[in-house]
Amino acid sequence: MALPNDLDRLLDAEQGWPVPMSEAEYLEFERRSRWKHEYVDGLVWLWSGYDFLDSATGLAGASEEHNLIQGNLYAWARPLARAAGCRVFFSEMRFRTRLGARYFYPDLMAVCDSAPDDTRYDKTRPCFIVEVLSPGQDLDEFRAERIELADKLQAYQSVPSMQTYLVVAQRQRRVIWHHRAADGAWLADVLTEGSLSVPCLGGELSLESIYEGVSIG
Repeated sequence: MALPNDLDRLLDAEQGWPVPMSEAEYLEFERRSRWKHEYVDGLVWLWSGYDFLDSATGLAGASEEHNLIQGNLYAWARPLARAAGCRVFFSEMRFRTRLGARYFYPDLMAVCDSAPDDTRYDKTRPCFIVEVLSPGQDLDEFRAERIELADKLQAYQSVPSMQTYLVVAQRQRRVIWHHRAADGAWLADVLTEGSLSVPCLGGELSLESIYEGVSIG
């Protein structure tokens, strides 16, 4: 599939987000791009997890704190997922909602129930998702949390298999814990200490584990 000229140029000039695209254009654009992008109802956004991006060199990445938090979460989740017959993915695996066209790259995603239309690159039935706010987002933390708590929250909560969604800050010890109650209602708690439960993996996750080795402030 050939991209329209005004979209093709974005492969070499990452600016001016969001950009309107069809779902098919987004998927082709993402296949060819050097960087990751997320898709929300016809608009394409540069992946919010990048802490720096240099269009001249093509280099992009996340901060030390971001990497440590993501690594701590994976180290905690991996043995539990293995015991439960689940799989854990980093931010290279894409989440796709089955209701409406939305694609995201969570920092961590646990999947215990595969769907027939899942692919090697997209999963639709996670039970546990974590998003880590980047320092770039923290510069405008209200906007960052609006994105994580509006567009993504709505998409994640629409998935029947989802039980737990965490939004983790890296400039302060602060976790927003979204969790599904027994009656199906979603609840939210803001934690600065203590622990939280992740039912689908059968474990308790402490903030000490999340922020182990991370310098705050």
